[in-house]
Amino acid sequence: MGFIQRTLIDRRSHIGGNSYTEDVGGIFVHKYGPHIFHTNSQTVWDYVNRFATFLPFVYRGRARRDDRTYSFPINLETLQQVWGVQSQEEAERKLAEVRVPIENPANLEEWALSQIGEELYHLFIHGYTTKQWQRDPRNLPASIIKRLPIRTLWDDNYYSHKHQGIPAGGYTPIFRQLLEGIEFRLTIASMATARIVCPSGLRPTMPCITSSGTRVS
Repeated sequence: MGFIQRTLIDRRSHIGGNSYTEDVGGIFVHKYGPHIFHTNSQTVWDYVNRFATFLPFVYRGRARRDDRTYSFPINLETLQQVWGVQSQEEAERKLAEVRVPIENPANLEEWALSQIGEELYHLFIHGYTTKQWQRDPRNLPASIIKRLPIRTLWDDNYYSHKHQGIPAGGYTPIFRQLLEGIEFRLTIASMATARIVCPSGLRPTMPCITSSGTRVS
């Protein structure tokens, strides 16, 4: 198999996309919000640990509403705070009681109502979702909310994966190592301005621009 030329282009001024981290006085800041690495795959975990030391980190969220702080994502502690239930059995009975019967939920709102009912939906989901996505939850797919765990156990871990952590030096050094030997160009608005040279006879898997500016498709 012959050598394949690879060029990565990005419209931003840095590599790493939304996982980009920058060193600010020895503090590694996640520029676009915190990113927790999590996986159940031992193979994947072993692979990323070749490029960084991962600090153990478990995300245990909290939700603030009407001057009260709730455990989040929804778990037995949350349901105790809202309804006063004391056991998994009580929690499951209460959820079964409040669920809105919707046979085939067509959107985010319908799916949430069918799982947690009106009170919890408006307490935790509706306002945040509307603000986050700038759209009515009825116009969003259910897949967005299905990622959020709903538990009736004392488990407030946001993720259920075996391996969880954050790289001690941030994500940017990982990307630098992954891109070693690969050309990358930053602040490129589009493929049309990248002017990537396609080797003679190569059939690219994506549109590419020859040195003369001719599009190859």
